Amino acid sequence: MLAIGAMFGPLIHPQAAMAQEPVEAAACRKAAIETLKQSEGNSPLKDVKIDLDSLTIAKANAEIGGAKVATVIIGQAAIQREHSDEPHTFLCLLGEKEKVLMTFFTKR
Repeated sequence: MLAIGAMFGPLIHPQAAMAQEPVEAAACRKAAIETLKQSEGNSPLKDVKIDLDSLTIAKANAEIGGAKVATVIIGQAAIQREHSDEPHTFLCLLGEKEKVLMTFFTKR
């Protein structure tokens, strides 16, 4: 019985697993931060936190304005500023090799 408990223990009492940020989401987050910092000047932007549980990552075979779209990401994100944490819906289009073509935020 001890062997069964030792073998199945992790299944019954799993340790909290940290969600791993997909490479595509990391590329979108980095591009979004750079774009927001450029467009907002000296705004106190701290970070963009993407809710990994809300993400939909879809492979695509499309073209927009001559650029091939390989991946579309949609989910929830928070734009973190010095005194606020604003929830947004997040859209990101990626081309080949995780090249970010566009990031877009809209307030919920």
